[in-house]
Amino acid sequence: MRVLVVNNLYPPMAFGGYEVLCEQIVETLESRGYEIDVLTSDFCAAECPPAPRVHRLLQLTTDFPRPGEDVGFVDFRLRRMHAVARVNQRHTERILRQKAYDLVFCWCLNRMSIGPVLAARHVGVPVCYTVNDEHPKQFRPAQGAGLRARARVLAERSLWPKATLRGVAAFPTTVISQALKDSLLDQGTPLEHARVIHQGIPLEQFPFAPTHRQPGEALRVLYVGQLSASKGVHTVIRALASVDTSHPDDMHLTIVGSGVPEYERYLRGLVDDLRLGDRVTFTGRVPHEEVASMYRRSHVLAFSSECREAFGLSHLEAMASGCAVVSTLRGGCAELVRDGRNALEFEAGNALHLAARLDELRYDEHARRALVRAGRQWVERHHSLSGYCSNLEEFMSDACGPRALN
Repeated sequence: MRVLVVNNLYPPMAFGGYEVLCEQIVETLESRGYEIDVLTSDFCAAECPPAPRVHRLLQLTTDFPRPGEDVGFVDFRLRRMHAVARVNQRHTERILRQKAYDLVFCWCLNRMSIGPVLAARHVGVPVCYTVNDEHPKQFRPAQGAGLRARARVLAERSLWPKATLRGVAAFPTTVISQALKDSLLDQGTPLEHARVIHQGIPLEQFPFAPTHRQPGEALRVLYVGQLSASKGVHTVIRALASVDTSHPDDMHLTIVGSGVPEYERYLRGLVDDLRLGDRVTFTGRVPHEEVASMYRRSHVLAFSSECREAFGLSHLEAMASGCAVVSTLRGGCAELVRDGRNALEFEAGNALHLAARLDELRYDEHARRALVRAGRQWVERHHSLSGYCSNLEEFMSDACGPRALN
């Protein structure tokens, strides 16, 4: 099968897990005999080495912030979305006419418009879409009976018809969790037909090599992710200050990642205010390939998000590596965490509850090791990259219908 994969970013230009996962799926499909080309944005294209099957051509409505930059204004106005859709539709059509593609597989179209979908429809190539976060709300048609809603509907129909999914017939879509699907439906995004397919990770990149805690050794707690208030990193720091004070030095926190500069400054100030300077380490961003070794060197991953997470790749990576997980249950995380069986849960924003769960693992190494073993087994059974790719193959074949070649 010949497939054109469309994603807004593609490694080495990657800021998050979904870009890395996209590349992993592309490589896995190629190993299974698929012919894959990738079409992505021109964001920082000059910094990326040329690759024969990666086309960095598409336009963004607004550039992504680089590490250390504030998010700033993101342009989702109808006029801008329509204009970018026209440009990206032309680019995509030109690529599609160069080969006889069997499928256009869209990953993340955040800030990139629905131009690639319109192009596939216009050229007559089947199109499907995997949704990894809430970005499709950018394309939801206006609803409601008020004057403002009616005016927007008119604008969507007559002035900027390529800005939203209004008038675009449903096409095969998958979402990575039921929680994400429910959230998008609640926001009026037309995804009633979407199929839930949970993601997976390459187990060979996260070998099971747990670090057992020796008597008297500090419990090494790890946070990995974006530094923003919605991720609740402050809760982890406050929990560290709230653990059993009879042995306060028996726990150390490493914070891996970068994000909103103002929030990062707040976190460092919080560490100073709580006098935790010798118990907290900020590493900044580290290459994704180095994260696996950090999981293996740690005893616990603290996942503290206070927002509705689409899923939880970091949970899976930590579990696979032999690191116990303590997590909130906002959004899709709840679909993979089984409290007391493969991980421990705590109430989002509740530092005292997190401190209590960390103390459980600090004082019961046997229980922590049991979670570690169960976590690895859970990932092997339910969330391997191979299994995820096989589910996507079935989805892609269904999307192609009689055009499928394998």
